[in-house]
Amino acid sequence: MSARTGRSSRPLAYGLLLVAAVAAGSILLFTRADGSPPPQERPVIQGPMEDLDLGNLSIRRFRFPAGSRLGWHTHKDGPQLLMMEDGKGRMQERGGPVIEMLPNVPYVTLPGVEHWHGAAPDEGGVQWNIYNGIGVPGSVTWGDPVSDAEYNAPPGR
Repeated sequence: MSARTGRSSRPLAYGLLLVAAVAAGSILLFTRADGSPPPQERPVIQGPMEDLDLGNLSIRRFRFPAGSRLGWHTHKDGPQLLMMEDGKGRMQERGGPVIEMLPNVPYVTLPGVEHWHGAAPDEGGVQWNIYNGIGVPGSVTWGDPVSDAEYNAPPGR
């Protein structure tokens, strides 16, 4: 457990290992604690698999203090995957309801859909943001700030 947060860092370590393995296109094979091979060998993949270059894929972690949020924006080069590692967050697509984001639940915004995301008003948290286009001029188009009325609307409305 972390003395700072009182939470175990094990889920984070497993999550980072999984992201690193997926990003590298790796398949991990584990042995038993005594070092002996698994009791039954079997293939871990059937059919072809292609290891793709990461290109301009961005995998970022942001700590949003309670009440903070990004402005309205769009991504043009692909969808964006959002996930809370801990705490609570909020997101909204233009014209849709405010959505409360909870840990370990993926949220996706499609390319060209204007949206915002950040922390909940009463609780901050760590948010993962994965999207294509980092370093590509024009891949993110920033709009207006999110008003307090938009941000403070009850979730699901």
